[in-house]
Amino acid sequence: SSSEHWTNTTLPEQALWNGIQSYQRHPNLPVLTFTNNKSGVGLGDPVTLAEIGRRFVPRHTDVHIVTYPKAGTSWIQEVVWLVNHDADISTSDAVPS
Repeated sequence: SSSEHWTNTTLPEQALWNGIQSYQRHPNLPVLTFTNNKSGVGLGDPVTLAEIGRRFVPRHTDVHIVTYPKAGTSWIQEVVWLVNHDADISTSDAVPS
């Protein structure tokens, strides 16, 4: 998915986020991302997402944790780690996260 297929989108709620004037929307995937207006590159900008898509090789052990911002992402990561390690709390306490 190259960057030329993305469209610039302004959401009705956009006035709530002064730092992000608009988003980039993918035409076929449920992906909405943004770029930094000064550099044109940002967190998940279309060019970076296309490069990740090109290079990414999934493994059967991959776990994707997807949350909304400020919705307990760190807590969910810890819970997922514990589930995948048979609730080994002593190792969890010893291993930095």
